[in-house]
Amino acid sequence: MSAALVIGRKLANEGADGRTVACVTCHGPDLRGQPIAPPIAGRPATYLVRQLFDLRAGVRNGEGAAMMQPVVDNMSVEDMIDLAAFIASLPP
Repeated sequence: MSAALVIGRKLANEGADGRTVACVTCHGPDLRGQPIAPPIAGRPATYLVRQLFDLRAGVRNGEGAAMMQPVVDNMSVEDMIDLAAFIASLPP
């Protein structure tokens, strides 16, 4: 497994040293969604990075965006890319 996928898996499952929380917390253990968060497993990496970047930049609005804002505030672009690579590698 590439370094990006290893780091992305850690971010998705465990979060990162107070910078962000684990995706599985809201999106479910398989990242296929729960009532409070949509499925993200298997989505294209470019789509995921764009969404994370837009959330961090405050471009997205709405209840879901408000919930995600503190999650992405301290993520680096590298974090976003690694996370997106891992999530995109999962079956939808």
